[in-house]
Amino acid sequence: MKEIKAAAQLCTFKKGNPVLAYDDGPESVYYITQGMVVIKFREDGEEGVRHFMLEGDIFVSSRQLFRLLRSEHNIIALEDTRCLAMDRTALLDMSDLHPSLARVSRLYSERYCVSANERRHILFKAPPKRCEHMLDNHPEVFHRADDYHLALYLGMKERTVKLTRERMLSKKT
Repeated sequence: MKEIKAAAQLCTFKKGNPVLAYDDGPESVYYITQGMVVIKFREDGEEGVRHFMLEGDIFVSSRQLFRLLRSEHNIIALEDTRCLAMDRTALLDMSDLHPSLARVSRLYSERYCVSANERRHILFKAPPKRCEHMLDNHPEVFHRADDYHLALYLGMKERTVKLTRERMLSKKT
């Protein structure tokens, strides 16, 4: 534990600030201890949302972690966010000494694949059902993400998300 603590750094990111910008050459893997980030991507000149990450999640640009390529993601703090960061070299060195850390890349890959598959599935639902799915399966994201980023993730207009969310939450009370 002392070795891991010595290799990790505490990082803070203010709401709205980038953690990682497109084309950065990221060097760290982050573990969120407080806050929330959104992982955005660009495709055909348009921006979309790939994931939301909350406390307890691990994130990094997958291209950097697995292929040592520049980031294809823009990671933004949606709230004031605090993370423990460990650079890639330290993570690999620690993984040799502590087998539990070797699971990080596998867990990240699994989460990435499950989340990407779920998002594709959500997009085939009618807009109100997309919001219902988020509320049922990811209530923290549903309540904490702003309308703009939630709309990008769900493939909806921001106004539709706002109205649908208001309707859904007024029914719950």
